[in-house]
Amino acid sequence: MPNPTWTGAVAAHARGGSAAFGGWLRTPSGVLVWRSAERVGDMTLRQAVDRGISALIRVGLAHKTSAPRVTTWPELPLRSGKLVLTLEEDAAAAALAESVLPAPPQFEAAGLEMLEPGHYVAHGSKDYQVWTELGICSCPAFTYGSRPCKHLKAALEAERLVG
Repeated sequence: MPNPTWTGAVAAHARGGSAAFGGWLRTPSGVLVWRSAERVGDMTLRQAVDRGISALIRVGLAHKTSAPRVTTWPELPLRSGKLVLTLEEDAAAAALAESVLPAPPQFEAAGLEMLEPGHYVAHGSKDYQVWTELGICSCPAFTYGSRPCKHLKAALEAERLVG
């Protein structure tokens, strides 16, 4: 008889100089036996993920799991004792990690300069170009996946209030 498969996930995020991990573990029948989000301080995302994996392994071993399948970030699969870790991204674990981080800084609409309708410069520690009609911004957050970014949100809100 094959070993039942436990499923779980761990993900990490960082903001404001602090990293956090989130994770969960379910029994083969789907019962959630562990859900955690922990702020782990100033460390790399890989270190935060490792901390989360360690926590998940401890919980799995406490429940005497035989072969849980654990999903986390996309990396090469690895083995740790009787726990088989298959690393993938998981939205629920990522949301748990995000939940314990400080809120992202808000961009003040006062930092917006309208160059022409639908085209702004967002002034802050650096200046970024914002095009509301295209729904894009030149900031790194927008470029690397946070869409819409705080600059685009502020520009869209300013247009909504004026229009």
